[in-house]
Amino acid sequence: MTGKEIVLKAMNFEKTPRLPVAILDGYVWILRNNGLSFRELIDMEDCGAKIVEKAFDDFGTDIVYPNIHAFNFLFEIMGGSVSCDKKGEAFEVTKAPLSEISDIGKYDVDQLFTQLEQKKEFASGMKLLESLKQYYGDEKLVAAAGVAPLTLAGMMLGVQNFMMQLYDDEDGTAALLEFATEFIVRQCESQIARGADALLIADPVSSGDLISPAMFEEYSLPYLKKVTERLKKYNIPIILHICGHTKARLEPLKEAGIDGFSLAAVDLKEALETARGHYAIFGNMDPFEVMQSMTPEGVYQTCKDLGEIAGLDGGYVMMPGCDLPPAAPLANIQAMIRAAHDKTE
Repeated sequence: MTGKEIVLKAMNFEKTPRLPVAILDGYVWILRNNGLSFRELIDMEDCGAKIVEKAFDDFGTDIVYPNIHAFNFLFEIMGGSVSCDKKGEAFEVTKAPLSEISDIGKYDVDQLFTQLEQKKEFASGMKLLESLKQYYGDEKLVAAAGVAPLTLAGMMLGVQNFMMQLYDDEDGTAALLEFATEFIVRQCESQIARGADALLIADPVSSGDLISPAMFEEYSLPYLKKVTERLKKYNIPIILHICGHTKARLEPLKEAGIDGFSLAAVDLKEALETARGHYAIFGNMDPFEVMQSMTPEGVYQTCKDLGEIAGLDGGYVMMPGCDLPPAAPLANIQAMIRAAHDKTE
């Protein structure tokens, strides 16, 4: 049974021969360990395909990701600025394109997406997705990625600025979130058309460290549901990732239309019991305390313990609770893989 099949079975709450296992994103790790910047990766003739393929082959994960940052050049088109030239560092929006929520009225999603499709950086990201799909076929799940509406809105204004204006312009906030929803649907559809097997939607602004449960249910959940409802016709799984404290998100997300929830800082047994029959749990070992700081033996034992809690009846994919720290040893990543593979009947 292929890694892709095992992940899909787990998300369907079916028995699996071993635990499925993955990382989240991994691109800063790849850049740091190859001495590259995002710009250098984008500008390669093969768009970085050989480097990315080698990294995921070395990891041994069941899920692989294309470069999700091709879409961030949207902010340049809108008048903002981005930084992707620092070796081994994350892509950064250095100037948000909007100052006021109402500024979104100046833009049209169709026009922006047409302009984005003409940028070489977008073409590079799409070529990498197609290359990964051709290389892995149906052996691994190729999960394209994007961000959720609330997070995209926050990126357009800067998160702090967005939060300060949120309550002052209710109509404008709704318009901005509708705009973000439409853009994200277009973004996901473009990747599905190029062979994506699944979608990973990141929503760090919905973290319990940033917004209350009431804010989540008013400003995040309804628009996330619109995204999943629009994409349902493609019949591919949607995995949501929220950083930080997410215990209060477990129950509301039963209504979100997602197939998987990637999380940290939540008791695994509680998360599995709450989510069972609604969405699979992805996680939840700490990226720094476990993946970066422990010995391979410590990582293996931690992951083995999680596997004992989860079992093999589906509903769980072993994964760090957030992106890989760039200093995480490869041996630790591979120890996680071994623990998942060793969890069999």
